[in-house]
Amino acid sequence: MKIRTLQLLVCLFLTGTLAAQNWLPPMSVANSPTLFGMNVKSVGLSFGVDEDRLGALDGRYLASKAKGVDALAQLDNGQLEKEYAYSMICENPQMRLDVALQPRFMPNADWRFAVVGIFNRIDAISYRNREATNQYQYLNISEYSNEIALESSMLWRAKTKGSFLRLYGGGGTNIGASFGSSLYIDGTVSTPVTDLSGQLGGRSDAINVYRSTGSDTEHISIDVWDAREALSHRLFAQAGIGFNFFRRLEIGLEGRWGYGYRLVGGAPPQWTNLRSFSWSARWNLIN
Repeated sequence: MKIRTLQLLVCLFLTGTLAAQNWLPPMSVANSPTLFGMNVKSVGLSFGVDEDRLGALDGRYLASKAKGVDALAQLDNGQLEKEYAYSMICENPQMRLDVALQPRFMPNADWRFAVVGIFNRIDAISYRNREATNQYQYLNISEYSNEIALESSMLWRAKTKGSFLRLYGGGGTNIGASFGSSLYIDGTVSTPVTDLSGQLGGRSDAINVYRSTGSDTEHISIDVWDAREALSHRLFAQAGIGFNFFRRLEIGLEGRWGYGYRLVGGAPPQWTNLRSFSWSARWNLIN
């Protein structure tokens, strides 16, 4: 049943695309709409993953972003060793909607303007300490956020034999603002039972679970706070490959590599390292 449904969808797609070739006007500059005095060359939609890695990620930096509370005062990580850190890896889906304009006297160039959405981005660091007592045995500090960015890029298409394969490259920049940011701190503490009574109060913002383990008690804590929003700016190189179907539809793969910085009120600026990959679909109005 699923195979028949897929076959039906493919047939409908092919039929609609072929029909569109007869109904739509010919692909030419004269039939293309204009924007900012330039012809609209194509419109595109892409989905992928943006990894915007912080250059100096540590727990104190993330904790300093907590809004309305001194999260650093509730942490004593001087004896904790940094075991591993990860920043925006495999959990940062992005969607990009763009329009490509054709600059005058540059028929092989695309000047793209895009709106980019990055969702459920994560910055996190984890610590472990197997020897300390009355300290965190395991500590994880993570921030989840979203971002909306405006982007501009200039790309040049390489000349290839035929019209099926398209190669392009260039560079661009974007600037974005985060929203809906939250800071999570969770960990375990091995505490003697005799010292446990002093830790039961004053933590109304935390979810605490205590489990007796012989002479010691394991304290599992989760704290959640709103985080300060950030402003990000990036410069990047871009390259891509596209495959043209029925003259107008182009399916491709794009990559972006670059550097930038992130600004947060109350925290030091951080350099970032951008790695972005996405699948794209474009509707061409001009060859």
